[in-house]
Amino acid sequence: MLELNKVHHGDCMELIRQLPDKSVNSVITSPPYWQLRDYGWNGQWGLEPTFLAYLEHLWELMDETHRILTDDGTVWVNLGDTYGSFRGKSGSGSDKFERESGLGKRETPKHTVDRPNGMRALYDKCLLLIPHRFAIGCIDRGWIMRNDIIWAKRNGMPESVTDRFSKKHEYFFLMAKNEKYYFDLDSIRENYKESSINRLMQNVDMQLGSSRGNDGGYKTNGNMKACGNITTKIPADGSELFGSPRARQHRAPKFGGNKGSGQDHDGVYSGNEWTPRSDGKNPGDVSDFWDIPTKGSADKHYAAYNTKLIDKPIMAGCPKGGIILDPFCGTATTGCRAIDLGRKFIGFEGSAEYVKIAEKKLEHYIISQQLF
Repeated sequence: MLELNKVHHGDCMELIRQLPDKSVNSVITSPPYWQLRDYGWNGQWGLEPTFLAYLEHLWELMDETHRILTDDGTVWVNLGDTYGSFRGKSGSGSDKFERESGLGKRETPKHTVDRPNGMRALYDKCLLLIPHRFAIGCIDRGWIMRNDIIWAKRNGMPESVTDRFSKKHEYFFLMAKNEKYYFDLDSIRENYKESSINRLMQNVDMQLGSSRGNDGGYKTNGNMKACGNITTKIPADGSELFGSPRARQHRAPKFGGNKGSGQDHDGVYSGNEWTPRSDGKNPGDVSDFWDIPTKGSADKHYAAYNTKLIDKPIMAGCPKGGIILDPFCGTATTGCRAIDLGRKFIGFEGSAEYVKIAEKKLEHYIISQQLF
């Protein structure tokens, strides 16, 4: 077993093969995006000649990740996209692209006949959908894709393009190797906003024909008793108040007819009364959870992500005392936060400069844990 709470210098594929089977509880990482940045070390990932070769590397890593992950483990991968730019490339470079991609073996599609360089221009200016291709490939290899989370970057880098919208989001994929896996939703619940409570109550109005009374409660059409702003009553027929008709149909047996007490993902019920959860809501997979600004780094690492982006993956996806692996750890943002939240960490990094920076950062967090 490699030393814990340490960044190991080397290629991630060589290092991950040194880990025993089922030895890591969670993998949280962000691989270098294809053809976007040169980190200056020989053999770095992300500079493959084609995006197909890049994807094959990532899938090879995911196969090895499947081996070292515990049966109840989770994998969280942040991945950005790239636009194709092959115009003007000629000679061995573009020939290699056609050869590795297999495009040269196919007849030129009709829609590319009038484009310069024929097949070589097929992907020019085109969003390559690398995250989607990666995700589908993982599913084909046996991974269970649980979420394709959208990270909305309000202050993302400006772009000079004038013929499309600026790209202001990336993806965070949550995967598991088995149907039953560790996921602590209660540790990451968020308080309901007042606007959310009002929206829930409006749903009551629309679905049951009730109207708000002057006292702030609800006057109903007879299917419900009047209630306050928070607690509401389940209709006598046992149908749930919120969600689509199909969702209500599947969840209806939990409600109505005084069938005992319990809770669903939105609230707590007792008999035929429902109350929004006092411990908060499921954060969701778009803006409520992931509307997180990018964050600059003073560590000469231009792709470091905001620690808020990984708090919930760490807390929900790995038990306290468990081990988190980051195969592309950079300056150890994931590792520092993992240790700070009571988890153990293993990092891989190919840049010797980043390893030195990461070691200094980790030392501070390790000492803090020992003191407190």
